[in-house]
Amino acid sequence: MSTWPRPRHWGIDASGTLVVEDTATGVAAGIAAGATVYGYSNGGPTSTVPELLLAAGATQVFTSMDKLPALASKQ
Repeated sequence: MSTWPRPRHWGIDASGTLVVEDTATGVAAGIAAGATVYGYSNGGPTSTVPELLLAAGATQVFTSMDKLPALASKQ
């Protein structure tokens, strides 16, 4: 985990923030910051499989960036 101060260290409330991450480590960092995290897995050879993103705490996983605007508008 990063040693950088979390957003609340600076008085920032990350609870209204949506983070999009494609790694389990990134998902965990977003969760630790207090944000809602969506996982992105495009199925490519270096893509993290959806199950790992969900296991790391992603609220949901999507497979195409074209879907992000609709997902984010529901956030």
